[in-house]
Amino acid sequence: IITACFNAVFTIIGVVLFDYYAAALGTALSIVFGSIILMNIYYHKKIGFKVFKFYYDVIHKIGICAILSGVIIYFINKYIYGYWFGFFIKVSIYCFIYAILLILFGLNKNEKQFLFGKIKGVKK
Repeated sequence: IITACFNAVFTIIGVVLFDYYAAALGTALSIVFGSIILMNIYYHKKIGFKVFKFYYDVIHKIGICAILSGVIIYFINKYIYGYWFGFFIKVSIYCFIYAILLILFGLNKNEKQFLFGKIKGVKK
């Protein structure tokens, strides 16, 4: 409720002063303030959730996968041309490389068991 009210007030005042960009900015700020900052403080205080450790683990593992995928696609970018077709090929390659790296380096043991258990559980 607090973030929705903040968003509404900021948008109404901002649109008058700064044009329609203020609506997007108000929404972004309310999401960052409410969903990221306030909720993480609540999770930490009320249930003892270690927010910084969680974000470190997630960003550390996923960041490595994203950076490695980006470096690989940077070199592939020199060899694949074309407008839309080349774009879709590059996106497909990036997603494939990212998925492989995520499986190898990003997922922990429980996540891998969950993922591959669901895949094995599919009946043919």
